[in-house]
Amino acid sequence: MPMIQGENRQAIQERFQALTGPVTLVIFTQAVDPPQNSQETTGIMGELAGLSDQLSVKIYDFQEDRDAVDKYNVERIPAIVLEGAKDYGVRYYGFPGGYEFGALIEDIVNVSQGDSGLSDQTKQRLSSLEKPVHLRVFSTPT
Repeated sequence: MPMIQGENRQAIQERFQALTGPVTLVIFTQAVDPPQNSQETTGIMGELAGLSDQLSVKIYDFQEDRDAVDKYNVERIPAIVLEGAKDYGVRYYGFPGGYEFGALIEDIVNVSQGDSGLSDQTKQRLSSLEKPVHLRVFSTPT
Protein backbone atom coordinates (compact mmCIF):
# COMPACT_ATOMS: atom_id res chain seq x y z
CA MET A 1 0.00 0.00 0.00
CA PRO A 2 1.43 3.40 -0.97
CA MET A 3 2.45 5.78 1.81
CA ILE A 4 1.52 8.87 -0.25
CA GLN A 5 -2.15 8.81 -1.15
CA GLY A 6 -5.05 10.89 -2.41
CA GLU A 7 -4.91 14.63 -1.91
CA ASN A 8 -1.33 14.51 -0.62
CA ARG A 9 -0.19 12.74 -3.78
CA GLN A 10 -1.94 15.30 -5.96
CA ALA A 11 -0.56 18.25 -3.97
CA ILE A 12 3.01 16.91 -4.29
CA GLN A 13 2.59 16.35 -8.03
CA GLU A 14 1.39 19.95 -8.38
CA ARG A 15 4.37 21.23 -6.36
CA PHE A 16 6.74 19.15 -8.47
CA GLN A 17 5.56 21.02 -11.56
CA ALA A 18 8.03 23.70 -10.38
CA LEU A 19 10.96 21.32 -10.92
CA THR A 20 13.24 22.76 -13.60
CA GLY A 21 16.04 20.21 -13.58
CA PRO A 22 16.65 16.60 -12.59
CA VAL A 23 17.17 15.58 -8.97
CA THR A 24 18.56 12.24 -7.87
CA LEU A 25 17.36 10.98 -4.51
CA VAL A 26 20.48 9.12 -3.36
CA ILE A 27 19.60 6.70 -0.57
CA PHE A 28 22.03 4.98 1.78
CA THR A 29 20.94 1.95 3.76
CA GLN A 30 22.35 -1.53 4.29
CA ALA A 31 21.19 -5.06 3.60
CA VAL A 32 22.69 -6.62 6.72
CA ASP A 33 20.95 -5.44 9.89
CA PRO A 34 19.20 -2.43 8.29
CA PRO A 35 18.40 0.47 10.61
CA GLN A 36 14.91 1.32 11.79
CA ASN A 37 12.71 2.94 9.11
CA SER A 38 15.18 2.08 6.36
CA GLN A 39 12.62 0.21 4.27
CA GLU A 40 10.06 3.00 4.73
CA THR A 41 12.62 5.63 3.71
CA THR A 42 13.50 3.74 0.54
CA GLY A 43 9.83 3.16 -0.23
CA ILE A 44 8.72 6.75 0.13
CA MET A 45 11.64 8.00 -1.97
CA GLY A 46 10.56 5.59 -4.70
CA GLU A 47 7.03 6.92 -4.48
CA LEU A 48 8.28 10.52 -4.75
CA ALA A 49 10.36 9.64 -7.81
CA GLY A 50 7.22 8.21 -9.39
CA LEU A 51 5.51 11.60 -9.15
CA SER A 52 7.83 13.42 -11.58
CA ASP A 53 9.98 12.47 -14.54
CA GLN A 54 12.57 14.91 -13.13
CA LEU A 55 13.24 12.60 -10.15
CA SER A 56 15.22 9.39 -9.94
CA VAL A 57 16.45 7.15 -7.13
CA LYS A 58 19.90 5.66 -6.60
CA ILE A 59 20.43 3.26 -3.68
CA TYR A 60 23.76 2.44 -2.05
CA ASP A 61 24.66 0.00 0.68
CA PHE A 62 26.44 1.83 3.51
CA GLN A 63 28.72 -1.13 4.23
CA GLU A 64 29.44 -2.24 0.66
CA ASP A 65 29.58 1.01 -1.34
CA ARG A 66 32.32 2.83 0.57
CA ASP A 67 33.34 4.95 -2.43
CA ALA A 68 29.82 6.43 -2.56
CA VAL A 69 29.75 6.89 1.23
CA ASP A 70 33.01 8.84 1.00
CA LYS A 71 31.95 10.79 -2.09
CA TYR A 72 28.75 12.02 -0.42
CA ASN A 73 30.27 12.22 3.07
CA VAL A 74 27.40 10.21 4.57
CA GLU A 75 27.74 9.79 8.34
CA ARG A 76 24.87 7.46 9.28
CA ILE A 77 21.90 5.63 7.83
CA PRO A 78 19.27 5.72 6.58
CA ALA A 79 20.43 8.77 4.66
CA ILE A 80 19.01 10.71 1.74
CA VAL A 81 21.20 12.95 -0.41
CA LEU A 82 19.47 15.39 -2.77
CA GLU A 83 21.65 15.84 -5.84
CA GLY A 84 20.72 18.18 -8.66
CA ALA A 85 23.07 19.80 -11.15
CA LYS A 86 25.57 19.38 -8.32
CA ASP A 87 25.68 18.16 -4.75
CA TYR A 88 24.57 21.13 -2.64
CA GLY A 89 25.22 19.27 0.61
CA VAL A 90 21.56 18.64 1.49
CA ARG A 91 21.27 15.52 3.65
CA TYR A 92 18.40 13.91 5.52
CA TYR A 93 19.15 11.27 8.13
CA GLY A 94 16.37 8.99 9.30
CA PHE A 95 12.82 8.83 8.00
CA PRO A 96 11.60 12.22 6.73
CA GLY A 97 8.12 12.00 8.24
CA GLY A 98 5.88 14.59 9.84
CA TYR A 99 6.94 18.21 9.41
CA GLU A 100 10.23 17.11 7.86
CA PHE A 101 8.36 15.72 4.86
CA GLY A 102 7.19 19.19 3.78
CA ALA A 103 10.73 20.51 4.13
CA LEU A 104 12.00 17.60 2.02
CA ILE A 105 9.55 18.45 -0.77
CA GLU A 106 10.65 22.10 -0.76
CA ASP A 107 14.32 21.09 -0.70
CA ILE A 108 13.77 18.86 -3.73
CA VAL A 109 12.27 21.82 -5.60
CA ASN A 110 15.10 24.14 -4.52
CA VAL A 111 17.79 21.63 -5.56
CA SER A 112 16.03 21.16 -8.92
CA GLN A 113 16.06 24.90 -9.50
CA GLY A 114 19.61 25.33 -8.21
CA ASP A 115 18.35 28.07 -5.90
CA SER A 116 18.38 28.17 -2.11
CA GLY A 117 15.41 30.52 -1.90
CA LEU A 118 17.41 32.86 0.31
CA SER A 119 17.06 36.62 -0.12
CA ASP A 120 19.88 38.62 -1.70
CA GLN A 121 20.51 40.28 1.66
CA THR A 122 20.95 36.90 3.37
CA LYS A 123 23.23 35.64 0.58
CA GLN A 124 25.35 38.77 0.92
CA ARG A 125 25.70 38.32 4.69
CA LEU A 126 26.57 34.64 4.27
CA SER A 127 29.23 35.46 1.68
CA SER A 128 31.11 37.40 4.36
CA LEU A 129 31.66 34.26 6.46
CA GLU A 130 35.36 33.52 6.71
CA LYS A 131 35.12 29.84 7.70
CA PRO A 132 32.92 27.00 6.45
CA VAL A 133 29.80 26.38 8.51
CA HIS A 134 28.35 22.92 9.10
CA LEU A 135 24.67 23.46 9.89
CA ARG A 136 22.59 20.65 11.35
CA VAL A 137 18.90 20.70 12.20
CA PHE A 138 17.64 18.04 14.58
CA SER A 139 14.07 16.98 15.14
CA THR A 140 12.40 14.16 16.97
CA PRO A 141 9.23 12.32 16.05
CA THR A 142 6.24 13.34 18.15
